[in-house]
Amino acid sequence: MALHYDVIIVGAGPAGSTTARLCARKGLRTLIIEKDRFPRYKPCGGCLSPRVLKELDFDIGGIIESRVFEARFTFQLEDSFSIVCQDPIGYLVMRESFDDLLCRKAQEEGADLYEEKRVVGFRQNGRWIDVFIEGGESVRCRYLVGADGACSTVSQSLRTGAMKRGGIAFAGEARFPHEIQGRRSFVHLDFGGVPYGYGWVFPKGALVSMGVGALFPSKGTRLKSRFERFIAGVDYIRGLEMERARFYPLPTFSPDNVPLSRGRVALAGDAANLMDPMTGEGIYYAVRSGHMVGEAIVKAIEEDKRGIDGYQGALKRTLFQDLTMALKLARVIYRFPKAAYNILKSNRRLAFLYLDILAGNARYDVFSGKMAKGIRRRLGGKITAMLKMSSA
Repeated sequence: MALHYDVIIVGAGPAGSTTARLCARKGLRTLIIEKDRFPRYKPCGGCLSPRVLKELDFDIGGIIESRVFEARFTFQLEDSFSIVCQDPIGYLVMRESFDDLLCRKAQEEGADLYEEKRVVGFRQNGRWIDVFIEGGESVRCRYLVGADGACSTVSQSLRTGAMKRGGIAFAGEARFPHEIQGRRSFVHLDFGGVPYGYGWVFPKGALVSMGVGALFPSKGTRLKSRFERFIAGVDYIRGLEMERARFYPLPTFSPDNVPLSRGRVALAGDAANLMDPMTGEGIYYAVRSGHMVGEAIVKAIEEDKRGIDGYQGALKRTLFQDLTMALKLARVIYRFPKAAYNILKSNRRLAFLYLDILAGNARYDVFSGKMAKGIRRRLGGKITAMLKMSSA
């Protein structure tokens, strides 16, 4: 392995592999350093919105477990309703297959992969960055991208001050009985059972992914207990043997978690806290930010610059606007989940608009204003100030 690279990416998930693929395709000497061996298990619902597929210029049909046309909603596992769409609202995948495919595509473009190596730190020295690997190894590069997830080592080194606490999820998988495998093509979202969060069931052919997540957790949430009550209350998964159940962090977006780049170092995906605080979706933002930081690095090298100019500004002009709106709205909806749920159930046009947001075909601004108006009518003037903030 060469000692010097143009760019090193820490983490081979969707953000890191997307960055590596773009940089390698542009002729840059590119290295991905990954702490695990691929393919590796990744706890995640694994629901790709259609806009993720639009970001990718290659076919992923071979790893799609299910195409989703129906969304089922419940409130504390009761008061159900469903929305059925003509076009897919999502594509369910196992993350080990999806991430492995993206990583292999980066390697096909010429990126090197260094597996089972944990990055423990880095040091910027003028035109070079020395990246330190557990065990005493080091590799040198001109630009460094931290795409190493919600507990990012690169992020911890780049930021100053205490990080705001993100969300947390508890999730796992189970295997469907053979006679019903592949016969379920919906997603099930349950609200009201987890403070400031929700539960989900995503059937994926032979397997079903299920979990509960708190996007703004507080003490006493007891997520594992809520997960056990949730799966015991869903009739079509009750009694299935759980596999690989575990906690994992949700890097809930906050505009205060800056900077996302400094000098020749930048963050992407979960390491940059680019996760929708309403839905918990992070894969689209990982892929999109991977493209954006890759393009910024290519431009910096072409112009012989000493920093990744424009990347954070581009994030603020694009992804930050919708994520900030989602954050304001989430703080209201998850505080008054029953009122929000009743509005969705009684207003199918608004429910379809919510699915359009999940699919990436709509933005939060119109939805936020209508939801805020509906909650104000139901709950009165005591929350007027909060609702004004959410729809501002």
